[in-house]
Formats: sequence, structure tokens, C-alpha cells
Amino acid sequence: QFSVLFTDFAGKVLTQVGADFGLHTEAFLSQRGVLLSDSLHGGRIKDVTGGISNFTDLSIIEHAGRAMSIVFSDTTSQISTVSTSFDVFPKSIFFDGSLNDAVTGGPIQTSDPNGMITIKLLSSSGSVLSSSVALDNFVIEIFARRLSYDGWVDCNCLIGPNTSLAVNGIATFIATQYSVPSAVGTFSLHFKLKGLPALNSSTNAFDLKPQGIYIKNSSLQTELFVGDILG
Repeated sequence: QFSVLFTDFAGKVLTQVGADFGLHTEAFLSQRGVLLSDSLHGGRIKDVTGGISNFTDLSIIEHAGRAMSIVFSDTTSQISTVSTSFDVFPKSIFFDGSLNDAVTGGPIQTSDPNGMITIKLLSSSGSVLSSSVALDNFVIEIFARRLSYDGWVDCNCLIGPNTSLAVNGIATFIATQYSVPSAVGTFSLHFKLKGLPALNSSTNAFDLKPQGIYIKNSSLQTELFVGDILG
């Protein structure tokens, strides 16, 4: 809840002032000094009663970012005040796509025709938060997990860049830059928003398999008798 107080020269609340004096307080969302007209929802215009306007249901939807504030203004007296700065984070992050089985040590394989691994920043309605820009510094971290007898465990085995900066609500990783060497089994890639590990997402499971097998140091003879030891 926000309470906006109208005061006199001495700083005392104007308790006798109300809407009959023509005072109405309007709220605006601001980010880095720019007013955002469509992202603040709820009761944005309130009457002044006893020198106070109370805002109880303001919310921000379809917009995430840093360095945001609420500007409260009275158009009659042309005075305004600004709240402290705050950050608004995505409601969730989401891996959009699928990964395919691959060869151990080879590049991660994705179904995306451009070879990209895509993470989307989402609002509560599931829309991509295209409002986010590089200045908001929403960084997505990537790492691998391996399926073991105890379930999924972090394996610290992924080779490649470990972060991507989200721009326009999307963070991308180039699949060919990633590999898992010297390991076979079932894996998945896991993502989280840096600083907020509760915002995370995982890919589908995929298998890493050997490239092939070959025989080494064989002394197999070309002619043997039944019962002879091979090799």
C-alpha cells in the first residue's frame, strides 16, 4: 500500500484538504526516468481525503526490469513525488525447444534449425517479457545434470560459456559451443536466473553415447583348434 500525503510549508499534513479542493493523485510507472503508460495496473487515480491518497491495488504486469519507481502526481497543483527505486523480476523462465541424443565429447544437439538453445523470461500470463533490455542485467546461467540412482545431480561436467544475457525477454546459447566430455548416460541442461535460483528451468532428458568401439592389441591368430584360447 502507498499513502501519498499532501503537506503545508511546515510539513504538516493538510487534513482539511480533500477532493472538493480539486486534488486527485495519479500514479505512473517509471523506469530510468521514462514513464511507462501501459504497465501499471489497478486504481491509478485516487481522491485526496484528509490530505491523503491511498493506493492499495497497484501491480505491474507484462513488464520486468530494474531501476523502476512509482511517480505520484497531482495535476491541479502540478506537484509530484517519487517512490524509492525497485526491481521487478520475471515470474518464471522457460526452456523453449528440445535436445536430442548426442555423442560424448561432441556438441550438444538441439532440434532448433538455427542450433540455438533458447530460454524465455515470462510474465504471470506466460507472455515473453520483451520489455527487458541489456541494462536490466537478467543473466541466465547454464549447467548440466546427470541422472543417477539418486535422481538428478549436478555433474559440473558441461564445457562452454556458462551465462547468457537476456535481451527482449530471451537468452540464447549456441548449442555447438557446449559438450560433455568423458561421460555417458542420461543428462539434461539446467538454467537459472543469476541471483534468483528459484527461477529455473530444465531441458528434456537426452542420452550421451560413445562414438564407437574398436579392438586394441589383439593377437588373434588366423587358425586355431577347438578349445584354444582366443587372442
